Amino acid sequence: MQGYKCYFPFKATQPNLFAPIFNVLPNGTPITPDVANLHLIEPEILFRAERDLPPREEPYSYEEVASAVVAVPAFEYLATRFSADFASLLGQKDPQIYADNTLSGGFVVGDADPNWRALDFLKMRIVTTFDGKIVSDETGGHPVKDPFILIFVGVNLLRSLQGVKKGQLLATLSPTGLLTAEKGVEIVAEFEGFGRVETSYAF
Repeated sequence: MQGYKCYFPFKATQPNLFAPIFNVLPNGTPITPDVANLHLIEPEILFRAERDLPPREEPYSYEEVASAVVAVPAFEYLATRFSADFASLLGQKDPQIYADNTLSGGFVVGDADPNWRALDFLKMRIVTTFDGKIVSDETGGHPVKDPFILIFVGVNLLRSLQGVKKGQLLATLSPTGLLTAEKGVEIVAEFEGFGRVETSYAF
């Protein structure tokens, strides 16, 4: 397992959960049908552990967690283990969505920024283009404003379970929402002052 999607309530009815991350693709790698069967994608800010944060009784401090991770620009691509029509349940609170790994296929991951603490996520502009055409332009749109908040809480919840291992990714929800891309389209997200990630669908 290569990490966790971290979900905590920013809406009253949303349950806490950790969904495993199984597939991580290098920047620029096309998304193939062996890892996805949907054409839904969204830019995200991830964090990657640079050292182990093992299980322990004592809570991890903000500084311990912040100094142990780097921020990474990424795309999450969606997939379902059921028929593609099952995606019609997206956004509902059907238990099958959670059983289906919250429709996550995996992530395409860009270069890490070890100086991420100097970034202002509340003002960060994220522009996504398909073949050079802007399809999304958001500034500071993350659901919890500062995505690291989810990481700090997530690591402290995971410390009572299996902890976090060096190299694992922690995903934090998308600042922009879902986008639909066709086969062969060059998909690029520019995170202002942070980095760039790109991919395409090979099917």
